Amino acid sequence: MDKQPILDKRLILGGASALLVVLLLSLHVSKPESVAVSSESVAVDAASDLTNADLTDSMAVQSNGLSNGLDGGPAAPSSAVSPEAKIPPTSLRAPTPLEQEKQTLSTLTSILFEQSRQETSPAELVKRLEADGYQPVASRDDDDATGSMIVVQTKNALPGSRYFRAQFFSDEEGLYQPQHVSFELRPGTPIKSVVTAMENQFGHLGTPTFQNKEWMSWKLSDHRGTVWIKTVTQADIEEGDAIKARSQEDKGTLWVAYERDLPGHEDELL
Repeated sequence: MDKQPILDKRLILGGASALLVVLLLSLHVSKPESVAVSSESVAVDAASDLTNADLTDSMAVQSNGLSNGLDGGPAAPSSAVSPEAKIPPTSLRAPTPLEQEKQTLSTLTSILFEQSRQETSPAELVKRLEADGYQPVASRDDDDATGSMIVVQTKNALPGSRYFRAQFFSDEEGLYQPQHVSFELRPGTPIKSVVTAMENQFGHLGTPTFQNKEWMSWKLSDHRGTVWIKTVTQADIEEGDAIKARSQEDKGTLWVAYERDLPGHEDELL
C-alpha cells in the first residue's frame, strides 16, 4: 500500500520530464527559423536605411548651392559638392565710359585702316558700320565736272565720338574709291591715345611729315595717302562748316581722317 503513491509520483515526474524534453526540442528546432527571419528583417531594414541615406546625400548635394548661405545652415562637405557647384557664378558688369571710348577709338581707326588698304566699296563700308552698331546712310551726288560721288554718314555715334563721314569718288572705270574718311572724338581725348590707336592699325607712323599747334599729319609709306589729326579751334567754330554744325562745345574736338592721294598731288603735305 505504501509503494503505490511513490510509483504515482515517479510516473508524474517522468511525464513532466518527457514534456520538458519535447518543449526543449521544439524550441531548438524553431530557433534557427526565428533567427533567420530576424536576420532577414535586419537585412531589409539595413538596405532601407542605406537607400534613404543615399537619397538624403544626393538631395543635399543638389540643394547645396541653393541652401548654403540662404538658410544659415552649414555648407555641405566639400567632398559631397560637385566641381560645378564649387565654381562661383561669373559676375558681369557694364563697361565703364572710358572703356567704351577706348573700344570706339579702336573700331574707328580699324575702319580708317581698311579704307586705306583695301579696294572697298560704299556697300562694304555700310555693312561694316552696321556690324559695329552704326546706322549708316548713303547718298549719291552726280556732277559733270567732278563725276559721281557717294557719301556715307551715320545717324548715330558710338561713345566718345561724333561725326563719321566717308566720300567715295568714281574712277575712270566707274569703280568707287574712298577719297576721304574721317570721324571726330570728344574734346579732352588725349592725342597720344589716338596716335597709339592709329599705329596699332597702320604700323609705326614715325615723325609727322607736317605739324603745328592744330595739325599732325603723316604720309603713308606706300603712297596710299595721308592720315591726320586736327584739333578744332575757336576759329574753326566761327568759320563754320558746310557739312557739320559747329558750336562752342566742339572746341577741342579731335578730327581724325584718312585721305587718298589724288593723282598729281602725292607730294602735298595735307
